[in-house]
Amino acid sequence: MVSYSNCEFSTAVLEANAPIEDYSHVVIGKNATFVGIYDGHCGTEAANYLKKFLFNNLLRISGEKGWTMSGDMIKQAISETEEGFIDFVRQSLKENRRIVNVGSCCMVGIIWDETLYVANLGNSKTILGNIETRSTSIRPLKLAYDQPRNPKIRHACRCMGNASVKYPEEFDLDSDNPKTVEINLVPTEDKFVIFASHGLWEFLSNEEAVKIVQNKPRRGIAKRLIKSAMKVAAKRKNVTYKELKRMYFDSSDRKIHNDITVIVVFFKYNNAEPPSFPLASFEIPNNPALANPAQ
Repeated sequence: MVSYSNCEFSTAVLEANAPIEDYSHVVIGKNATFVGIYDGHCGTEAANYLKKFLFNNLLRISGEKGWTMSGDMIKQAISETEEGFIDFVRQSLKENRRIVNVGSCCMVGIIWDETLYVANLGNSKTILGNIETRSTSIRPLKLAYDQPRNPKIRHACRCMGNASVKYPEEFDLDSDNPKTVEINLVPTEDKFVIFASHGLWEFLSNEEAVKIVQNKPRRGIAKRLIKSAMKVAAKRKNVTYKELKRMYFDSSDRKIHNDITVIVVFFKYNNAEPPSFPLASFEIPNNPALANPAQ
């Protein structure tokens, strides 16, 4: 668990692919937090490119707009980053033909003062833990989710990259735009937010995830979510959790689960500083989360 003046956060990653295709990071500023989860497929290049360049593009755009934030600015940053990646693909073709099929889902969350922005391209999901009026229980509010499928747009076009699909004349379909949500946070109601790649939501419902975060200690809560998901995976596989762990460490098996990345952010309020980036940046290591799920 990492704690700053504006938030606390817990992270965990579970590898299925070798090498892992999920990339993620958290950037902390003054009264501002950036979360990025990039769920790659057919290779690591697109997810790694997002991790390297998306935040810097957003930072530049925010500076050009007087250090403000908006959903349109996040969309612009994602669009510019994809344009850069497509140029990178063109330059890499001679050495790496495979790169034309590489892509990545992209989920970005930004806490800017007391406003939460979420942008999603692909099938990752963001769940806000919100206390209902006159109740002590926390309900899940779905902010970012698997985008509805457009029958005219192939699944690969709902992600960044996949140049062979989007630009068939080079390597015609249009890609989807990121879906964005803007929420004014209410200190008495909004307590935390769960960002996770699709791998987690294959095994846990929104309600189950929120209940775990609400009722368990904050320390290691992201790993606890992954452990809960893997217990469900073991049950579906008709093996014990201990047997599943042994299967996992013997050989990565995507048939059991996909790469999973989880970032849980707990809000802190009453911070009078104007929002700005960056103060600290956290690269989330791609380490197995099952080794010690209680941390």
